[in-house]
Amino acid sequence: MRPLPVAMVVIEMIGIFGNVNIIVATIRKKQLKTKIHMMISVMAVMNLISIGYECSSAIRMFLHMEQMSRTACFRFIWVYLVVFTAEMVVALAVAVDRLIAVSFPLSYEKASSQTTLPAILLVAVAIGAAPVIASVFYLDDEILPVCNPPIVIPWEVFFYWNGLVIVVAVSILVTYGIVLVQMHRLEKAQTNLRQLRISKTLTSTIVVFASTKFTAIIITLILPFLFCDYLRDTLATFTVLLVSVEYGINYWLLMFRREDTYRKAFLEQLRWRKIVLKEAWSSEG
Repeated sequence: MRPLPVAMVVIEMIGIFGNVNIIVATIRKKQLKTKIHMMISVMAVMNLISIGYECSSAIRMFLHMEQMSRTACFRFIWVYLVVFTAEMVVALAVAVDRLIAVSFPLSYEKASSQTTLPAILLVAVAIGAAPVIASVFYLDDEILPVCNPPIVIPWEVFFYWNGLVIVVAVSILVTYGIVLVQMHRLEKAQTNLRQLRISKTLTSTIVVFASTKFTAIIITLILPFLFCDYLRDTLATFTVLLVSVEYGINYWLLMFRREDTYRKAFLEQLRWRKIVLKEAWSSEG
């Protein structure tokens, strides 16, 4: 039994559990139907789609059926390719949302999730679809060692796609950096504490993002300059572990922040009633 598919399945199962809990909590709890929480829920749905495709990749590895022509692979995972980029665009929207919330709290409270969220999703899908549509014109029958992004992207589009995701990823990091500066200012002034608590939770995800998906993106960008095609594609396949961790980490970051809104909802879903009551009693005291 090969270690890569085993590791993938373990990580993906943990990710499925976490993302399903985020979605269920958002449906169940009225206080989680705000714009920011709905965007987190949308990211959870996108992560589940991505996890589904990664699980199918792991199954093919178990069955020794991982090799596939570029054209056949592309037809199978084109939705994953769109979602991969679209989820990052939504993550950038979450970062911008946090920046507006901590910088302009009065204007932020007047914003309507009913009008902004569909627009964010439309833009995210459009950006994610652009390189996928361009790839259609450059498909070939080269046999890939495994059917997964980014190696399925034709060489003619690869650097444009990678450049796009790097720009989005760097924008996320820079935006959260500004948010951290603003949070430090708010902490000193002891103002806008509600948004400050939400932002504290979300900024903890930036460390994970930087060390998982962002690192994987950078690795896949520099690999073509260091190795031959087959070795490049093989090494790029292992970066899927970093990306898979990022797909499922949000739940655990939200779960283990004691003051976070999600924590009580998660504990209730797990039927840990005594823990929930104890925490409620402690906060009232």
